[in-house]
Amino acid sequence: MRRWILVILLIIIGFLFIPKENLYFSFENALKPYNIVINNEIISQHSEELLIENGQIVYEGIELGIVKTAEIHIFGFYNTASLNNFHPSDSFFPLFPGDIFNITIRHFLWNPKKLTFTGTGDIGKFSGSIDCSMKLIQIDILPTNQGRWLYRHWLKNMHEMKHGYHYESSYE
Repeated sequence: MRRWILVILLIIIGFLFIPKENLYFSFENALKPYNIVINNEIISQHSEELLIENGQIVYEGIELGIVKTAEIHIFGFYNTASLNNFHPSDSFFPLFPGDIFNITIRHFLWNPKKLTFTGTGDIGKFSGSIDCSMKLIQIDILPTNQGRWLYRHWLKNMHEMKHGYHYESSYE
């Protein structure tokens, strides 16, 4: 029994001190086949987190926006990425509902093909999931009164629920 506890502790300590920059660069390489590039970012690593500042997100040569800060925490069993202050570029703004103040993405080892997220933005509060095995995206939005008015053209493509809006789509 003590041996198992020691092994689990060593694994957890290993994840705390793993070179997270290498994982980030692997993530960037995984995005390249989809023509997604992150430019001009400033990366700094701390023992338990990787901090990325001023990352410019580009898709097929078109700037989507800038993420002011992103913090990535990798613990192995439970991983999170927090993005703060995403501002869409002018070319992407008509397709996207304003600034995102924060979004937290979570990944759990016991459900490796699913990501969950929560956040707030100009539109209001939102949450959802991405199921990679079923290739399904689900988003629930609880808009503010201002968000409901400003993004009504965007919300009309969603299913209106009692306390907000729901969107579900499959992808390839």
